[in-house]
Amino acid sequence: AIQGLPFLEELSAQEALYECAKDTNDRMRSLAMRAIGQLPKASERSFSILLKGIKDPFSWVRYYACQSLGRLEYNSAAPEISALL
Repeated sequence: AIQGLPFLEELSAQEALYECAKDTNDRMRSLAMRAIGQLPKASERSFSILLKGIKDPFSWVRYYACQSLGRLEYNSAAPEISALL
């Protein structure tokens, strides 16, 4: 269900996605990071959440946050992503 949220036009779907990104479950946060990268129009809030995601202790959250930042062409994150290497 999380993977379908970016394709719904309702703002409540995007809010639900942002809430999933704060979940205590590692897998839930991972899926949210991946789904945020699928948003047709990412906002500053989306980028802020993804930037927090690249600092997450769980590797899959970091992986999908990096992937989503790249997909959304958020070039400002390049130094922080490079630091992960």
